[in-house]
Amino acid sequence: MHTLYWRDLESPANGEWLGLAVQVEGAHRAPSFLHLQSGGQARIRLMRGDQPLLWATQLPYHDGIWLVKSLVAASPAQASVPPIDSPTLEALRGLRGEARYKAWSRHFVEALRASPGSCLEAGRWLLRLSLAEQAPAWQPPQSHDPRERVLERWRYRSVGRDALLPDWRFYSLEKVLDDDWVQWLDWWGRDNDALIALRRVEDDEGRVKWWRKKAREGELPPVLALRLNCLDACVILDGHCRLRAGLLENVAPEILVLCAYDEQPMPVDTAQRERVLQSLAQRVDAPVRRGRRPLDSEQLNQVLLRLFDDRPWPRVLTRARAVLKEEQWCAEVRDWLAARERLDALEPIIRRVE
Repeated sequence: MHTLYWRDLESPANGEWLGLAVQVEGAHRAPSFLHLQSGGQARIRLMRGDQPLLWATQLPYHDGIWLVKSLVAASPAQASVPPIDSPTLEALRGLRGEARYKAWSRHFVEALRASPGSCLEAGRWLLRLSLAEQAPAWQPPQSHDPRERVLERWRYRSVGRDALLPDWRFYSLEKVLDDDWVQWLDWWGRDNDALIALRRVEDDEGRVKWWRKKAREGELPPVLALRLNCLDACVILDGHCRLRAGLLENVAPEILVLCAYDEQPMPVDTAQRERVLQSLAQRVDAPVRRGRRPLDSEQLNQVLLRLFDDRPWPRVLTRARAVLKEEQWCAEVRDWLAARERLDALEPIIRRVE
């Protein structure tokens, strides 16, 4: 069990809640239970203990990435976080807005800390919440599947606006419905910042039925996802059934995105700062010209806040162990696809072509 500390991040402009920063104490030794491995030729493997969850390989010119997924559900002992139970739901019932976001963020961080199947390692971690917005009315649907059309209407972005923090946007969640063993993410198309499912979910599962009831009551907990830069995507750690329940009830669940990060000091250019201050002073003192709107106090405050903001810059990280041999990776993918009669997909994956 890790020792960790957390603190709420708030906007310096208006005090709006931006997320939860987590510091995990300890030395970087053995990998966490859920961890990444990497090797030559952009070969990647996501592991749950000694069990592969997915194999991935990037195209040479970053046109996209191939995924081969095991789609094996975790046992309770291997889960990243324990299943949410009725007492937890009852304790957090009725919370709305920032109180709800803070409570669920703390719940998942504490659950990750206590779980033997966690992805947490020593270092800094950031938890930010993304909420759904309706897609523009003028944008035509891309699919005839009614489930996919619901997902196409959901556009996610992080709560709060802050120039330093990552803004996790999901432009389409349709990839979570793809339950094939093989998945192609087109980085020049619609698949940037995709949300990836790691297990199959059936509409008639008991947990899905229970979460559908909670969705109708307005008490559907957030989905927990882990950001992996090497995939340019997030993988679902907890909430596959909740996401499916929200889809069936047309209720967009919140998505809590966890990422590792470090802090880079922000360089201060005093000469540039002085030039901006002089320009602001001239703008404020100058008479208002026709067709030019004067700076109001809110705009002026925003400029000054950004000008004197010397907080360290959070740089999002994805850690992996460089232990994979390409021959081993290719053999595993070949054996996995052969056992599932999908060898038709093998050649482009091995050759790293679309």
